[in-house]
Formats: sequence, C-alpha cells, structure tokens
Amino acid sequence: PSGEAFNEISVDRATKIPKNPMINAGAIAAVSLIPADTPDERFALIQDFYSAFAGRRLELDHDVYASEKATGSRNRAIGYMLQSFGVLDGDPDEVLDVYYRQCSLRVTSTDLAKMGATFARGGVNPQTGRRVTGASVIKRTLSVMVTCGMYDAAGDWVSAVGMPAKSGVGGGIVAVLPGQLGIGTYSPLLDEKGNSVRGVRLCRSLSEHLGLHFLTVSRDSRATLRATYDAAPGIRVYETHGDLLFSGAEQVVRRVDRERDNFGIAILDVSRVDDIDDAARALLAGMSAALRAEGKDGYLVDPDGIVIRNRPELEAVRFRTADDAVA
Repeated sequence: PSGEAFNEISVDRATKIPKNPMINAGAIAAVSLIPADTPDERFALIQDFYSAFAGRRLELDHDVYASEKATGSRNRAIGYMLQSFGVLDGDPDEVLDVYYRQCSLRVTSTDLAKMGATFARGGVNPQTGRRVTGASVIKRTLSVMVTCGMYDAAGDWVSAVGMPAKSGVGGGIVAVLPGQLGIGTYSPLLDEKGNSVRGVRLCRSLSEHLGLHFLTVSRDSRATLRATYDAAPGIRVYETHGDLLFSGAEQVVRRVDRERDNFGIAILDVSRVDDIDDAARALLAGMSAALRAEGKDGYLVDPDGIVIRNRPELEAVRFRTADDAVA
C-alpha cells in the first residue's frame, strides 16, 4: 500500500501489478477481476454491492458517465498498459466502460455515511441489518484505506484525523471509526491532492472535538466499566458494558486485583456486554481462579452465557441477576 496521486500510473516493478487499489490503476485492475460473463453483468454486481452498503438502490448518472468516457484518455492509457503487462483480465475497453459506470453511480452524503457505518459494524448495514460482506474483508479494506485512501495526503490524514477513509475527485469522503461510526461528506472544491477541501476540514474538526482518532487511548477502565458499587458489606459489584475485549478485560482484572482487600466477594456483571473475545474469557476465568486461591469468591452475572461459553468451570459461579448473586 502507498499513498499516491489518484491518476498515478503505478505498478510493482517486478510483477507489474498495481500496488494501490485506491487509485485509478488499481481500481481498473480490480474491476477486471470481478467474475461475470458480460460487462453488463459485471456492472450489475458492482451496483448491487454498492447499493447494499448504502441500504438503497443506487442509480447511474448518465451525464457523469458520458463525461467520464469522453475525457478518460489517461485511464485508457492505464488500461492498455495493464493489458500489455498481462495484468488486465479482459478487453481493456470493456473493463474501462464498467469502470466509468461504477464511478458514475449517484450517491448522497447520507449514502456515504451509511457505507461508512456498514464498515464500522464489520460488514453489517446498521439500517437494513443485512450482512453485506465478511468481517475479514472489512479488516483488509480498512487497512488499505488507512494507508492509501486519501491519495498522497494519506500520511497527513492519519496523523491529523486518524480514521480509515476514502476520498474521490468528485468531492466525496467516507470515513470510518471501526466499531463506532461512519462519516460521509460532500463538497466539490478539491485541494492539490485531489481531496475535498471542506470535507477534510470537517473530518479533522470532528476528530479533534469528539476524540475520534483511532489511536486515542481511553482513560483507565472508562471504556469497559460502567459502575462499581458495594451491594452489601464485603460484596463488591463491577458492572461492564459495550465490547469486552482483551484490553478492556485486562482493565477490569487489574481493578479487581487492586481492590481485593476491600471485599470478600466480587461480582462481575456482564449482562450489558455486547461482545467478548476468547482472550477476555481466559482473563476472567483466571481472575476467578485467583480469587478462590486467596480465599475469596468471584461470581458472574451472565444471563446469556457469553462468558462461560467453552468455559464450563465457570457455570458453578454464574447467576442470571446481580440480586441472585448477592443472595
């Protein structure tokens, strides 16, 4: 991956394959790889896929398509160059026609935001509930967006804004904060890199004021612990919420360990947790064992069984409500 100008004629020196799928050369090669018998079928697959991300049927802007086709001399040069390298799968003119059509699908800022939100949810459209693509595809795509999505301004963007993003020379930007939100902007005035001037400015402002940079470190336990309280003398309850992943579970375990002299029974309430990974499960199981080794009890409020999955040893300390655990 590399941040480059949108119309850069860029290929790997050894393989002659485009290095960057986020600029024209890589995008043209990618279009040729879509399995279909005809150009119309290939475009229909792209149109359906984009529409699923937006949550509505996207239509072709015929005027933009005609303009793209009439002024695409450089893209035609790229297409024939790729064919000469044996990279392009198909007739260059047919591939380019599909490429021009996919570049001419009409979207709104709301559509872009929904696309970003679908990326943020790991491939599930939050409005329709439909899984558009797999989480592994989202992970790889967001990785490329971080390094390549803003053309040769990608480095400045990551430093200042800190979200995977993709811009277009039409003036649109879609930005993603994984697990949280998507942003869509449109303003046609472009800077020297080919990115929307006002779109970049808006995203930067949102990131600064709302703390959206993906490398922002949350304060201790804030992201996972919802509340801590004593339900009775010697009984302390730790309520968690959101996604309980390894880093969050470690924060909880450290907090319980620091306060172990203040209770005889610790109750971990995960009833408001949305998701948990195996590493977090292992940490919590280890915490329960460590408490028992010190002569203390560790109980679990886990009505849906998300923590005890593949951890049968925790079934004996599992309760459906905090009141049941206290009793």
